Amino acid sequence: FRRVLFRSLPAAAGSISGQTAVCAGNAGNEVIYSIAGIAGASSYTWTLPVGASLVTSYDTAVLVRFDNSFTSGVISVAGSNGCGLGQQADLSVTRIVLGQPGQISGPVDVCPFISSNTQASYSIDPVTNATGYYWELPAGVNILNGQGTSGITVSFDNSFNAADIRVRAFSSCDSGSFVQLTLVRIVPQAAGTIQQTVVVNSCPVKRYAYSIAALPADADTIYWTIPSGAVMDSVTNEGLMIWVSYPNTGNAYVGEVTVHGVND
Repeated sequence: FRRVLFRSLPAAAGSISGQTAVCAGNAGNEVIYSIAGIAGASSYTWTLPVGASLVTSYDTAVLVRFDNSFTSGVISVAGSNGCGLGQQADLSVTRIVLGQPGQISGPVDVCPFISSNTQASYSIDPVTNATGYYWELPAGVNILNGQGTSGITVSFDNSFNAADIRVRAFSSCDSGSFVQLTLVRIVPQAAGTIQQTVVVNSCPVKRYAYSIAALPADADTIYWTIPSGAVMDSVTNEGLMIWVSYPNTGNAYVGEVTVHGVND
């Protein structure tokens, strides 16, 4: 009798374990992939996509490094023996790419929020693959909540004038670039020349009218001041004109009539 030995290919490889979304391009972006032992295999053949390189191999496990050229691909492994390769297992792997942030949404003119109980909110649309956000605020702006998220709530001190508010997204792999929004504090322009008209110029009460031609630029309303002791009788023409009486008290009136624009 003659004994005949039959040898067969290794069994099919089982599922590959390991990350399917990976960082790439930085030192330390190394990932372990592994499978269970394959029956009949004397060695293991791993195949890597472009941009991935083998750091170390332990037969059923490999350490893979992804460089900056990697975008996506398939990692494969098959058992091998003297008869050839068994059926391989595949695992699709993609690179984690941080999206680009869009524009910051929120109020540009912060006058209504200066030294008030009113809070302002700023936000950006969620960024693809972002795990967090970092907001950078100028002097005079205080973050109340939301740091680390795509939206924040802030308050403004009276010291704030004009500056940029900035934010950038970051992921488990890297940080994106900043986007910014320029904030301004719109201050009303100087009022025009005050025109004085004598209404009553005799004792015991003298009365004058004061007016300006138009509302100062960037102002919503007008604020007048008059000398101490004088009486503002009425305000007309949407605040552009006032009537002021000066009763005869025996004392001189000291002070000026002033006007300036006010906004919210």
